[in-house]
Amino acid sequence: VHGGGYREQLVDRFNRPLDLEVFIRIGYDTDKKFYEYSQRLNSGWHKENEIVIDLERLSSIKFLREQDSTRNYDILPNGDVMRVVGSPSLSDIKDIVIGVKNHGREISSADGVEIWFDELRVSDVNRETGWAARGSMKLDIADLMSISADLSQEDANFHSVDKRGSSDKKDKVLSGGVQVKFSVDKFFDPLWGLKIPITANFSNDISVPKYKPSSDIKMSSLGGEPTNIYSIFSETLFKNDRMSDSPVYTSPTDSLISIKKSYSINSSFGKSKKSDNPFVKYTLDKVSLSANHKEDFSSNSRDLFKNGRQNQAKMGYEFSFDEPVEWSWLKWAESIPWLNKYVESTFRPLPRSLAVNFNGTETYSVSKSRTGRENINDRVAIDR
Repeated sequence: VHGGGYREQLVDRFNRPLDLEVFIRIGYDTDKKFYEYSQRLNSGWHKENEIVIDLERLSSIKFLREQDSTRNYDILPNGDVMRVVGSPSLSDIKDIVIGVKNHGREISSADGVEIWFDELRVSDVNRETGWAARGSMKLDIADLMSISADLSQEDANFHSVDKRGSSDKKDKVLSGGVQVKFSVDKFFDPLWGLKIPITANFSNDISVPKYKPSSDIKMSSLGGEPTNIYSIFSETLFKNDRMSDSPVYTSPTDSLISIKKSYSINSSFGKSKKSDNPFVKYTLDKVSLSANHKEDFSSNSRDLFKNGRQNQAKMGYEFSFDEPVEWSWLKWAESIPWLNKYVESTFRPLPRSLAVNFNGTETYSVSKSRTGRENINDRVAIDR
């Protein structure tokens, strides 16, 4: 910015110095929804007349306002002032307004004051690279047990080749899981045909946003130590403190991190071979059982915690008639015209099989939003 015209003097027609401030507003609506950067104006092409706006710091003023409703500005070390009005976003810029504020005596056109603006541009664009990695392993112990584990991570700047880098997904994600399968039936005689598998699953997902949710505020500009996603992942493996009513946060950004952990165990019982024993044939051979237990723990920018538990049990019994009862009910009509076409038809008074199923489910969930609203659901259902 140049102050004072070709004479390079910022004075009125009586050679009295002027007290002027230059400002730039950017936003969707430069009256109600905008960012503003302002600084004092000096004479000529003074080096302090160069306006350099740190957009990351500019957007972080909204976070300061959230901590203190009266704080909608930030004063830089050189005296320049950043201000925010409404809820603007750097991703939704419609207008740019450049203007001057007079903090001194009145100025008229007779004073011939000139101010020049030149070279409005964007520089030092962030060109951060993104990366992703994935690993997995599996251990088989004969046909008795198998253990599999996987771990994957995606950087916030990573995107697949068929997507643009400006995709809405801007989270750093670390996910891991373990699955254990155990065949209890291997301890019994194979001739019995038992099937008793037990499966246990565990998963843990951590998501750290690059920007504050629904905002253009970069997480790195909110203060505090940089988020260590590996430390949070290892902490939540064995503890649920971050998904509780009184979490302990070590950084202002901790409440914006999404955490989701779950584990489950399920088992079933059935037979694949029929027994010659009459009692077993009409009891265990016909019965199928299954049971499942699952627990979920989560926390995100909206919910302080959201935890749930589900228990489910199923039982089924199916009786099949080996030799269905059949009656050739038109055998007597062999010599009767027209009816003799249907002599081979049969009548079965009993069904081929009878099946009975019972299903019981108990579900419990409790959640609390960051606004303090608590919700508890407890439900028991039995179906047959």
